[in-house]
Amino acid sequence: MKNKFDILSLIKLQLLVLIQLFFFPGCNIDETAPIIDGDINAWFSISGNKINTTINWNHSEDGDLEKYIVYRSEGGNNPQIIGETINNYYSDANIEWLKYYNYYIQTEDNIGNKSELSDSVSVRIYSASGMWTIPDYDSSSLCVNHNKILSTYTGDVKQKGFHLENEFVLVLSNLLSDSTYVFSVGDTVFSQILFQPTQEIDSVDWNHSGWVTNEYVILDTTVNGDTVNITKNDIETFYTMKMSDPADGEIYFSPELFPKIRIEHSLRFCNGNKLFN
Repeated sequence: MKNKFDILSLIKLQLLVLIQLFFFPGCNIDETAPIIDGDINAWFSISGNKINTTINWNHSEDGDLEKYIVYRSEGGNNPQIIGETINNYYSDANIEWLKYYNYYIQTEDNIGNKSELSDSVSVRIYSASGMWTIPDYDSSSLCVNHNKILSTYTGDVKQKGFHLENEFVLVLSNLLSDSTYVFSVGDTVFSQILFQPTQEIDSVDWNHSGWVTNEYVILDTTVNGDTVNITKNDIETFYTMKMSDPADGEIYFSPELFPKIRIEHSLRFCNGNKLFN
């Protein structure tokens, strides 16, 4: 009986093979997931009133692509799915300041074949864009814009990259507004710095350089009745602004006509709204 059963099973198997070859001569089962060629790119940005990490990659040319699956990990944790898309880009807004995230992409075709995870791309959640406070100068602040729209006589133009707000002025001292101060000849009664940003801020090491004009007023004569004669002076100085550390930025000058100025990122957009709720 055993031999008879084995012979019948073999005959059935051969018949199935013959039927498949006869009716489906070119049929092959697809077991290959779509492929992504090239690298994956990712960056964090603060622009307008939006913050997010953007990930993009080359579109798969496989015709049976169903979707891309986006993974994220942090620290030594395993990657977790954070979303899906049919596009070759994805935006992640569920992020925390100064953290590092690793992103991966997986493809899936229309019958469920999934690729291995791609190589990771790492992003630090930091950008110098936004409002910086100047703690030693009361309520003073400066703004770094990203891709700001500028209005010109020919229409709106996008200023690509990161730039210091035009015409930023920092008042260093103003004794003219102090009604209790007793003036003496030779006193600097007013001093301010006018920043002249001419270069784009480096978004790799977050350094920036340019020129400032120091405008200051010196009391150069004695007081004649209610009249005070003063002399106005201008002097240009080169400055460097370091913004790689949001809690400990600084501006320093060459030559060192002024002490270093501390700056801190306020975690706010230039309009004053908070970056993170």
